Amino acid sequence: MQEMHHLTGHTDWVHFVKFSKPADVLYLFSTGDDGVICQWDPVEGVQLSRLDYTRGQSIQVFEVSFRTNLIAISNGSMLVLYNYLSGHHTKQMGDDVLRLLQLSLLSGVHQSPPTSARFSENAEWLASAAEDETLAVCTVREPRQVFTCTAFVTRRHCMPFMNTFSSIAVLACPPTSSVVVIAACASDGSVIQWVVDPRDRRSAYTKRIQLHLGALLSMDLIKGTKSGEGQQLCS
Repeated sequence: MQEMHHLTGHTDWVHFVKFSKPADVLYLFSTGDDGVICQWDPVEGVQLSRLDYTRGQSIQVFEVSFRTNLIAISNGSMLVLYNYLSGHHTKQMGDDVLRLLQLSLLSGVHQSPPTSARFSENAEWLASAAEDETLAVCTVREPRQVFTCTAFVTRRHCMPFMNTFSSIAVLACPPTSSVVVIAACASDGSVIQWVVDPRDRRSAYTKRIQLHLGALLSMDLIKGTKSGEGQQLCS
């Protein structure tokens, strides 16, 4: 492994680094505790644009679609969907301000602040998790379909720690699948699988798999490079 570039531009911890390639240009987004969103050209190693989104407050959830210009952000009780303007366009306008066009507010999906969100590969579905141990998945386009899973919510009246979901992934979704399959990793080291059938608006089943002895912090999908190879879930 060889370092390509050393990117500087944040004044606090960086918690999210996301690639996006909506056309033929690859972008890199980063954000974290300083509330600043930076858009980079990862090939040249230069910053294209930036936005002080929260004015010093930490961004809790940040998700970027790889194939489209969609961004989902939360620093409070709800997720906000945006379209971003490419950094090369902002350079043509003579400034370096990242421009976000708000599409919708996803209010009422969770009753507590979100902890994670992930777009499906086709960017038609958005899965999310929250501090109240609920999982949700909704369509990005209107009219919006929202499905919520409360099967893993526990009633801990005397315990300050909840088994929160730190990362989430969409394993399958329409139109390539008749159901939506969600995987979420939990702070107790387990992975939750949740299957939703959008046709009858009910969950088909849920399953918990204990994979680690410690807290699970992140997971992602790796697709096979050869024909016929499936995708693998790494945690």
